[in-house]
Amino acid sequence: MRKFSLIAAIIVFAFTGATRAQDFTVSELMQLRTSSLSNFETVVMEKGYTLNDVDKEYDHYATFKKGHSTISWGYVKNEHFQQIDTVIIYLTPKEEEYNKLKESVKDRKSRNHFYKNETHILHVNMDNDVVVHFFTKYNERPLYEIEVSPLEGDRYDHK
Repeated sequence: MRKFSLIAAIIVFAFTGATRAQDFTVSELMQLRTSSLSNFETVVMEKGYTLNDVDKEYDHYATFKKGHSTISWGYVKNEHFQQIDTVIIYLTPKEEEYNKLKESVKDRKSRNHFYKNETHILHVNMDNDVVVHFFTKYNERPLYEIEVSPLEGDRYDHK
C-alpha cells in the first residue's frame, strides 16, 4: 500500500509540475491584450505574479513579475493611424516554454525578420488583425519574448 501511495504522489507531483511550467498560452495572451488593466492584473496575480513596475514616461506599461518571468500590459502609440492600442509583452527565461508557445502557432502564416546583429523575429499573423512576435534577448542570460500587438501598430511589419 505504501508503494502505491508513493507512486501516486510522484505521478501527481510530476503532472502538476508539468502544467505549471507554462504560465500562459498564446490564446490567453491574446485575450489579455483586449482586457482591461484591472482584469489583466487579476489574471496574472492569480498565476503568482506581483506588481513590479508602472512606467508612465514612455508608453504607459504595468509590469508584473514572478521569478525571472515578467508580463506587461501597456498602451502603445500607433504612428500610422495616430491612435493608441494595447500590447502584451511576456518575457520568460524558459526556452522550453517559449518553444511550446511557438509550436502552438506553427500552422499560422508567418515570416522572419532578420537584423544585422544576428537576431531575428518570428512574426505570426493571428485572427482579428493581431500579430504575435517571438524573439530572444541576450543580456546577462537569454530571455525569450512574446509580444502580442495589433497588426496596424506592428513596428516590424514594414522594415
